[in-house]
Amino acid sequence: MNPLLITIIIYVAVILVVWWFVKKIITAFFVAGILLVLAVLALGYMTYQDVRDLRENMPTQNKLVILMDQGRVLSGFTVTPAEALPLTSGELHAFEALWSQDRKEEAQGEVYKLIIYEKAMFEGMDDLKIIVAGQSFEKQHILQLLSDDAILNATSQELFFEKPHELRAYVFNELIRIYVVGSGDPTLFASQFRKGMIQIYPETIIFKIMKYMPLNVNPFSN
Repeated sequence: MNPLLITIIIYVAVILVVWWFVKKIITAFFVAGILLVLAVLALGYMTYQDVRDLRENMPTQNKLVILMDQGRVLSGFTVTPAEALPLTSGELHAFEALWSQDRKEEAQGEVYKLIIYEKAMFEGMDDLKIIVAGQSFEKQHILQLLSDDAILNATSQELFFEKPHELRAYVFNELIRIYVVGSGDPTLFASQFRKGMIQIYPETIIFKIMKYMPLNVNPFSN
């Protein structure tokens, strides 16, 4: 056979094989690109739906707010559109029992969201100060009221609180009202959430994304 013809056949065969591989690669990249675009669109839609749900329901639905200290349940209250209702001692013990068994859905109950604050978050804040029954309390005493039962009981008697757990819940609620909701710092919630000082259940997609979003981005603002 003519050597030139053999060479041409080899070159053509090589070109066809290379083209076949290139075509496969291009097709694979095209399909991967389409799948990536669809995944991004689906993620964007689910995120939009989640944010809309939060904006509509977070202000109006019941929420369970709990204060914990390394697994120990210290206080809590249920937030309704009308008021904040402190949990009883029995309810706190029941929550702690379920939580320690990792039965989070049962611990959450029927409320829209379960929000957990770690006491360490308030320990890291400077110049804490609240007023209860006309009496001013500063950081050291506030933190003691949150975790020291003896001081809580004594202070409850001084302030005529019949149930010490209600005083603790009031102090906890005031800390959130003044230093979280009323902090004026748009990055506080996101930064503390990333540190694990604030936990939210169920942790829907927007809260998973918040761990990687810029701190000054607030997905709940209108």
